[in-house]
Amino acid sequence: MTGTLAAIGAGLAVIGAGIGIGNIGSKAMEAIARQPEVVGDIRSNMILMAALIEGAALSRLSYRFSLSNQNERNAGRVRLAPGSISTLY
Repeated sequence: MTGTLAAIGAGLAVIGAGIGIGNIGSKAMEAIARQPEVVGDIRSNMILMAALIEGAALSRLSYRFSLSNQNERNAGRVRLAPGSISTLY
């Protein structure tokens, strides 16, 4: 079940990043059309923000998959209370 939820969360993160980068691109093109003389500044800011959004989405994606893998590895294990007999051996 956690693998399915992780996949849904990862998909939503990627979709959200794609929408955000698309909005940045469209607003940058509108700004360049209004003020063509500052095309360099707008383009560099657009690339910087797209990279930050992509990095945030990638970090969330890797975090989500690491949580999913950790839960699947620990699913079959029994956790013992500290100080119980079997932890002393």
